[in-house]
Amino acid sequence: MKIRTKTVFGVLVASFGLMSAACTGNSKVRPEAMVEAEDSIISEPTARDIDVDREELLRKRILEIYSIDDIGGREDRYCSAAYLEVYKAVLAADAETGEIGFFDYDHWTSAQDCPDAPVFMIKRIDRLSDTEAIVEVREDDMNTGARLKCVWERGNWYIDDFLSPDSVSELQQMQLHLGQS
Repeated sequence: MKIRTKTVFGVLVASFGLMSAACTGNSKVRPEAMVEAEDSIISEPTARDIDVDREELLRKRILEIYSIDDIGGREDRYCSAAYLEVYKAVLAADAETGEIGFFDYDHWTSAQDCPDAPVFMIKRIDRLSDTEAIVEVREDDMNTGARLKCVWERGNWYIDDFLSPDSVSELQQMQLHLGQS
């Protein structure tokens, strides 16, 4: 809800002016005080406030993702709708062949063999826009980690793509795997 502070202030100034005029016999109220008063609005949080809040939410979300011991089902909880659609299609197609398929590595760590309980930290966040960011996470003791393209949707941050160190998109690679372009 927006409250017009200058309007409220203007009413107070006008009231004070009328009371002063009644007490002193001077009936002039500055009209520009009323105009100035109507222009100010107590606004909702600024874009910068939202940016700071969203970036803090992004940090918390990534730390939440990487603090889970059981990685099963992370995709369903933490990946974007667009990513999930292609991811599930790849899993279904690979299940039909009976082969290891597309996912012969852990895209959460960009590694094939990772310690049982690795501790990850956020190395860098690059904001692309209000609704997109690239987050780099690294495992403390090893040179493993991931680059995540994150998007703001459904009121939270979701992973929309996993990027290789040289910025190859896993989403695009999955689409190629499926024969999509």
